[in-house]
This record gives sequence, C-alpha cells and structure tokens, in this order.
Amino acid sequence: MNTRPDGALQRRNITDSLAGLLIGLGLLAVAAMAVYLTVRVVLVVEGGYRGVEVPVTLALLLAEGFILAHAAGYMLSIVRALRRRPPLQAAVLNGDCDWPHVDVLVAARHEPRRILHQTLTSLVGLTYPNKTIWLLDDSSDPRFVAEATELAREFGVRLFRRDKRHGAKAGIINDCLAQLQGRYVAIFDADQNPMPFFLNRIVPLLEADDGMAFVQTPQFYANITENRVARAAGAQQAVFYEFICEAKGAGGAAFCCGTNVVFRREALQRVGGLDESSVTEDFATSVRLHAAGWRSAYYGQAYTMGSGPESLTAYFRQQFRWARGTLGVGLRLLGMLLTRPRSLGFWQWVDYLLSGTFYLVGWAYLVLMICPMLYIFLGIPSYLVRPEIYTAAFLPYLLFAVGAFLGGLRQRHYTLWQILQGQLLVVLAAPVHIVASLSALTGRASVFGITPKDTSGFVPLRALWPQVGLCVLNYAALIWGVSKCVFEHDLAAGINAFWAGAHFAILWSVFYFREAEPRPVRIPGESTPRLEVALT
Repeated sequence: MNTRPDGALQRRNITDSLAGLLIGLGLLAVAAMAVYLTVRVVLVVEGGYRGVEVPVTLALLLAEGFILAHAAGYMLSIVRALRRRPPLQAAVLNGDCDWPHVDVLVAARHEPRRILHQTLTSLVGLTYPNKTIWLLDDSSDPRFVAEATELAREFGVRLFRRDKRHGAKAGIINDCLAQLQGRYVAIFDADQNPMPFFLNRIVPLLEADDGMAFVQTPQFYANITENRVARAAGAQQAVFYEFICEAKGAGGAAFCCGTNVVFRREALQRVGGLDESSVTEDFATSVRLHAAGWRSAYYGQAYTMGSGPESLTAYFRQQFRWARGTLGVGLRLLGMLLTRPRSLGFWQWVDYLLSGTFYLVGWAYLVLMICPMLYIFLGIPSYLVRPEIYTAAFLPYLLFAVGAFLGGLRQRHYTLWQILQGQLLVVLAAPVHIVASLSALTGRASVFGITPKDTSGFVPLRALWPQVGLCVLNYAALIWGVSKCVFEHDLAAGINAFWAGAHFAILWSVFYFREAEPRPVRIPGESTPRLEVALT
C-alpha cells in the first residue's frame, strides 16, 4: 500500500511547519525584546547622567520602548493570526436562499469621470441579485455635479445629494442611511472596484451571526506595477491587512477601514450612524460598535481592486489624514480606558491602543535619528552604553524580529524589495506624522498638503526639507563617527556611526520616491490627456 502523502497533504504539512516556525520566531522575538528593554533600563539607571544628558537619555529610552511595544504587538499578531483555526470561511449563496437586501453606497466628491465610470461599472456588475446601488455625490463644482448626474443616469443607479454639507464622507452616508430600508449596507470608496461575487461571499457571514455588526475585507492597490509610490504604499498596506487585521479579527477587534466593508444597518443605527466627529470615521465607528457589544469579522480575501497614491504629495496627504484621525480616536480611547475599562475586552484594548497610538511613531523615528548624531558631535550622553552589552542584548532581538517579519510576509508572497520599499516610505512620512500628532493633541483642525508647482505632482526639494536636512546631518555624522572609531578607537562612536549610516540610506530614498510621477490619463470628453494625482 502506498503510504506517501499526496501533493495537497505535503503542501499542507509544509504550510503548517512554516506557520510553526513563524510562531516560534515571533515568541522568541517578544522574549528578546523584553530582555533588550530590561538591559537598556538598567544601563540608564546606572549611567549616572547629569544635566542635558538626562532628557536626551530618557527620550531615547521612550522612543525605543515605543518601537519595541509596537514591534511586540506585531509579533503577537503573527502568532495570533497563525494560531487561528479554522480561518474564517464564507458560504456561497444560491438561488434557493432568501437574499437579504443590500444597499451599495459609493461616496464621491469631485471625483474624475474616469474613476467613477470604472467604479460604477464594477458595482453594476455585482452578481448579487437583491441590491440597490447609490451614488452619493457631494460635489460642489458644477462640472463634477453634471458628470455625476450623467453617470447615474447612464448606469441606472440611485443618485443622492444633500442640501447642507456636514461630516464629510460620514455625513453624507448618514444622511442617506436615514432613508434606507435594506438589511445590509455595503460601502466602497470611489476608486474601489469589487469583484462580481463580492456580496455573495460576505453577506452569508453576517447572516450567520445576528450580533455581527460588519465584515471588513482588505484593500489591494491595482496600480502597484505602474508607480513606485503606489507599489511601496501597497506593501505598507500589506503589513496591516495580512497579520495585523487577521489577529484583530481573531481577538474580536476587527475594525472598519472605510471601504470594502458590509454593515448591518441596524447596528449602525443603534450607535447613531458613522462617527462624524473624526476624519477617520471608520476607526471611530468601530470603537462605538464594539463598546456597544457588537461583533465584527475580518475576511482576508482581496476581492476589491483600488488605486494607491501615485506621488509623495498624495501619499503624505493620505498619511496626514489617517494619522490625525487615528490619534484623535486614540486620545478618546485613553479616556474610555480610565472611565469605562470594561467597555472592551482585553485583546480589543490591546489592538485598539496599539492602532490608536501607532502614528506617534514619527516622534520615535526623530529621536532615534537625532541621538546618534548628538553622541558623535557633542558626546551627549557622555556614557551611552557599553558596546559589548548593547550588542549582546540587541542582536537576538534584531535577528528574531526581522526573521519573523520578513518570513511572515514572504510566506504571503511579498518580495524583499516590496517589503523594504514599504518600510522606507513609513520612515519618510515621519515629519507628516509629527505634524498630524500635534494637530490631534492640540485639537486644532488643520490641513496638511504639499502643493505641487506644476501639474505632475512632482514635489519640490524645499517642501522635503525635513527629510533632506536629516539626510545631510546623518551623512556628516557617519563620516565623523567612523573617523572617531578609527583614529580614537571609540567603539561606541562606531556603533552610532552605523545607525547614522542606516538613517542616511533610508532618508536618501526620498529622491527615489520623489521621481515617481502620476501617469498621463485620458478623461472621457477631454481632447488631450492630463496628469492626475490620486488623493485618497
């Protein structure tokens, strides 16, 4: 008798082995992070710092602690996601089922005709039988108003407008919700194109659980092959939509991402609709729903194609909006934790607080870049760390964490170059995240944007002065630190020179991404192509 496993079983065994290896690496990384942080705290306590050295050392320790906390959260996300058995499955509806009604909403404001035409084509093509498609047009420009009216007539979809604007996207959706009667509401951004069977896969998940408020699905950028900024932004998104969202789903904290999501209308009504007080209404509304006892799910199949930002201008605007809104909700979460600690479960608190504080990472990156330069140029602090102890504590953490991070994304078929590009873009956005955090912490409404000086969206160097300035300073620190290490035998200066060199290389990538320009597109009804910047 042939006892050799067939091909499918072999592949499953290999997959299980890889999952076990990644879980092991993730747990080892968390343990190594705890050891490293303990060593750093002990060295700071015993360092005997004085004067200006004290705030610099504490700032460095806080920055490292912040990075370690979020890195540990990601490692645990890998563990939680891979240990989830079985993965979320969706049944397929058929003609014998009672098809609940779904209202499909796409909100638009000053969207190019080409974008809306493509989106409405995909929505009309949805095979789900019991649906109504709504174009929620919030445009004020007569040209876009006319185009939306014409497209609604062309595709036979409902057109919704309102007399008074409030709450931006959340506001117009809430206004439309007031007149809907269907059981479910599907929401798509104006540049998102779902596959025909999208609703057929997602609605059964909601039908199976009356306490399920919404099911969120991933975003996938279809223009990653055409533009380097979009490609890097897509890889950055992958870090979130792969293991982090899967872990949130496993812990009952899957939150809405604003598009490619299906809501139970009753759940939205119970919490007063989408939260209009935040520019990240999706994140804020998710907190409301979970605090009210509703459940959510994350279905990890990419059934929708969209467009990523195609220039640094567009990417930075996107990051500012996300950071400003998410940090604002994060402040609310801290208040909830103090006043209503039982309103969320343990993993819900962990996941929400990690997400709600993530965009403070800009400050952490800034401190990590400045401290090596302070030591090399000014000798502050005078006793940074014993190099041999630092290396012994840092290397295990680095090896295990990088192994789990890269191994997890490689398992999901992302290349090393894609992963690297995504992480470079995160660091380059640090100044944007800092400005957004100040806006959120002060509660002042503000708008961030780099206005291009021509139609290409090409960012002038003076608008990138934080990245370029830090790049130059890190290069100078690299040269001076290497010189001190070689001629003065200062090993600590050599370690700091290594970090200055790494920061220089990262920041230098701003010139690589700066060269990415939006592709020329032809707009129906226009005689000549024009260059268009995607603002998402």
